Amino acid sequence: MRIVVLFACLAVARCGDVMDDIVNIFANMPAQHVEPNADMEAARGIVRSLASYPAPVRHKGGHTLDPIKGSVAACDRDYAQVCPSKFANVGGACVPTSGYNGPCRQAHSFNGLSATAKERWSSMCLAWWPCVRCDRDFGEPCPVGWTLLPGSSECETPIDYSGPCTSPADFAGFNREMFSQWSGACGAYWACSQAALPVATKSFRTVVKLHG
Repeated sequence: MRIVVLFACLAVARCGDVMDDIVNIFANMPAQHVEPNADMEAARGIVRSLASYPAPVRHKGGHTLDPIKGSVAACDRDYAQVCPSKFANVGGACVPTSGYNGPCRQAHSFNGLSATAKERWSSMCLAWWPCVRCDRDFGEPCPVGWTLLPGSSECETPIDYSGPCTSPADFAGFNREMFSQWSGACGAYWACSQAALPVATKSFRTVVKLHG
């Protein structure tokens, strides 16, 4: 009967993580031969009726998909955070949690370290700061560090790129969702849009652009 209720719930697509319950039920159900009965026929009827219902709508988040892990340059790292991911801030020191599987298992303090120093530590200890969450400036023709080839819409990878995607990449005709999916799969990112940046960060990046 519980299975019948779960399938009925799924039919109207209002049960949240009901699929996890269904998987658990079938995973733990002993294999046995059962003669058909009225309950089984009712369950079959519900399953057959599911064909007449539209598939549940997946709700999409409003942020860019986090790029692949395993590289400092995979995304725009948020070094303003006190600790990298899977480390806990304990009195200003970053202590590895049970989810961390890297080689650096002692407490660390990153107070005063530059972004470059944090990048070196990340590569050595296999621990990454979280990706910056913001609206990306997909109006730029190429991801950060990539080069637009003259006379084309194709972008060439930087020398130190170690991601899985081939070069050159052509983004002509991409929409925001396509940019987001490519960024997450390929470990390359676009800069935050100026409208999404704090005032202090906007000023800093403007100075870098003018003098860099």
